[in-house]
Amino acid sequence: MHIAPSQYISWATDFFDEVREKCVNLSKARHDESDIDISHDGYLKVAQLEELEIPHDYIIVDEAQDMTACQADLFWGKRQRAGKRIYLFGDRFQQVYGWRGASHSFRVTADTTNPKFTLTGSFRFGKNIASCATTVLRALGGDTLHGRSKEEGKVVVTGQALDCGVVICRTNHGIFHYLSTNTPARWCYLSGERLPPEPKRWELKLESFMKMEAKKFTFGGESFSTVDKIEEYIRDERNFALGLALSKSYNLLKFLLIPQHKSIAQFYSDLSKSFSPMRIDQSPDDYCGIIVTTVHKAKGLEFNCPVLVYDDFRFDVMQSAKRHIMRHIRHAVNKNLHCEEGNLFYVAMTRAKKHLLLSPEANGCLNSLRKVQIEDVKTIHAKIVEPFFNPSPNDLGTQLGMKEPVPPLKPYLAALNTQSTMEKRLNLIDEDVLFVVLDCETTGLDDKSCHVIQLAAKVLGSDDDDDLFSEYILPPIDRIPLQIEEMTGITDEFLRNGGYDQALGKERGMAKKFRDVYFDFQTFCNERANGRSIMLIAHNARFDVRMINGELRRWRFSEHAESAPVLGQTFSCYLDTLQLFRHQTWWRTNYARGPSPPRPSSFSLSGLYSHIFNESITNSHNAVGDIKALERLLLSKPFDGWKTIANGIQTPFVRVNKQVENSVEMYKK
Repeated sequence: MHIAPSQYISWATDFFDEVREKCVNLSKARHDESDIDISHDGYLKVAQLEELEIPHDYIIVDEAQDMTACQADLFWGKRQRAGKRIYLFGDRFQQVYGWRGASHSFRVTADTTNPKFTLTGSFRFGKNIASCATTVLRALGGDTLHGRSKEEGKVVVTGQALDCGVVICRTNHGIFHYLSTNTPARWCYLSGERLPPEPKRWELKLESFMKMEAKKFTFGGESFSTVDKIEEYIRDERNFALGLALSKSYNLLKFLLIPQHKSIAQFYSDLSKSFSPMRIDQSPDDYCGIIVTTVHKAKGLEFNCPVLVYDDFRFDVMQSAKRHIMRHIRHAVNKNLHCEEGNLFYVAMTRAKKHLLLSPEANGCLNSLRKVQIEDVKTIHAKIVEPFFNPSPNDLGTQLGMKEPVPPLKPYLAALNTQSTMEKRLNLIDEDVLFVVLDCETTGLDDKSCHVIQLAAKVLGSDDDDDLFSEYILPPIDRIPLQIEEMTGITDEFLRNGGYDQALGKERGMAKKFRDVYFDFQTFCNERANGRSIMLIAHNARFDVRMINGELRRWRFSEHAESAPVLGQTFSCYLDTLQLFRHQTWWRTNYARGPSPPRPSSFSLSGLYSHIFNESITNSHNAVGDIKALERLLLSKPFDGWKTIANGIQTPFVRVNKQVENSVEMYKK
C-alpha cells in the first residue's frame, strides 16, 4: 500500500504535539500545588495507604465480588468496621475480573457470625434457561437457580449464524473469528439464487489473483492489476455483473473483505461499513441486527432477542480439575482460578431472557458439567486426585513435566503416612487388636480447602450401642455446597441449629468444632482399646486419612498448635478395604470355602454391598450408614479370613518424632 510522504509528516507532527502537551503538564505537576491526572486505582491505593476513614455509619458495597484486595481493605477493612454497618451485595459466581485483580475478599471477609441472605430466583428468564444455569452453578458449588418468569424460555443448540440477535464470545479473538466467517456480503443480495455446485473458471482465476499467484485478473473485458481497482470497479453501479457474480461466491467475498495484505486498521474499516452504529440508549429489542460482544462487556445486560453463546467457550471440567491440581502441586496455588471459566459461561447464558442459543462447542461444555454430579465424592477423588498425589516416585517427575527428581508433594502428610516408620506392622492373626471402622463426610475433595463435616466410627463386631461414635462438625465456611447437602442430607441449618438425625433416629444439638470432636474420638477409641493397638478400617481409607490430616494440619498451624495431635499418637495403622476387596483371592472360581460370588463391576461401597446382599445401603452417604454397611461386608462369609490378606496391605502411622517435626517445618516454609 503506497503512502504519500506528506502523510508521514502529518502523523509525526500530530504525535509531537500530543507528546509536547503531556510533557508540559508533567512539568507543571512538579509543583506541590499543581494537579496531575491519576487513575481510579491510583487514588484508591493512596486512600488505603493513608488509612482513610469513611465518615458514614452505613456503607453499601455493590458488585462486591469484583473488588480488589485494596478496595476491600479500604471499604470494609478493620478501620471501617468499628461502629459501622457494612452491607455487601454480590454474586461470587459472577466474579469474572480475576485477570485485573479481583480478589476473593467477598467470600472470605464475612465470617459465619454475620447474617446472610441468599437470592436463588430470577425474574429475567424461565425455568428452561434457569435449568442450564443451574447445571453450571452446581458444578461450581452453588445453589439451584429458579426461573420466575412466566415464559419458560427456549434453549436451542445450533451451529448457524444469527440473522438478528446477540452473539456473546469468550474472547476478542472469538469476535474476530465470528466477524470474519459471518460478515454479510455488502455488495448485493439476490433472493432465490443458489450457489453454483462448482467454482466457475473466472472464480478460479480471481482466487489465483488474490493469492498473488497471477499478476492480473480479467473480467468482462476489463483487466485489473490490484485489489483496490477491483473494489473500485464493483462500487460503480454501472458494473453490476461482477458484483452480482461475487455475491454468489462466499469464499471470494471473504478474500475481498479480509485480504491478507490489509492491515488490522483496514479490517476494522471494512467491518464498520457492514454494521450500523447502535445508540447506547437504544433498546436491543428494537435493534434489527447483530450485536457481537464479549462476555465481560455483556455483564449486567439482558436481551429479549435471541442470545447465541459462541463456540470459543471451550473447557473440559475433568481436565480443568487436573490442571488445577497440577498448579496446586507446583505451588502456583490460585484455588479459584479454574472456577472463573465456569463463571464466564454462567454469565453468558444468563444474559438471555427468552431465547438461549448454544453453539455445539458451548453445548459440549454444558454436557461435561452435567456429567460431574458428585454422587460418590470418594470415587471421583480416587479417579482425579489419587493419580496426582500418589504416583510412583519415578513417575511423578514425568507427570509434572520436570527433568529433575521431585521432592515429596506434601512432606508433612508424607511423614505421617510413610510405611518406613518406627512402628512395625501389626500381626493381625496373633495380636489382640481393636478394629475400628471409620468414615467421614466432607465438603469436597481437596484436603487444603475442604472440611470434614461428620466423623463416625464403630468397634468391629460389637452390638453395643455405646461402641458407636458419631458427631457432626461445623466447618469454618459460609455454607455447605449444594451437591454435598443433596448427597448426604447434611444441611447448614442442621449443623448450626441441630435437628433430627435420621441415621441414629434421635434429635441432635448444634454441631461441634473439629478439635472437640477429635478429642472425643480419641477418648472413645482409647477407652475401648485398654492398651491394645488400634487399627482404623475405612473404604478408600486414603481419602478419609487425608481429609482428617488436613484438619489436623490446620490445627497444627493455628493458635492452638501446642495441643495439635497426629493420628499416630492414638492409632497404629489403617486398612483400606477398597484395596482389600479388590484382591483377587476373593473372586477366584475355586474359593477355599466354596464357590465365590462373581467379581463385581464396581468396587464402590454401594456397588459391593448391592452385589453381595442384593439390596441398597440404608442411609447411604451418611457416615453412620456407611460404616454399618462396611462392617456387614467384612463379617459376611465371602470375606471370612480378611485378616490374612490385611496383614500384607496395612499402612502404619508414624508417631511424633524428629522426622515429623522436620517435615512440618518444611511444609510451613
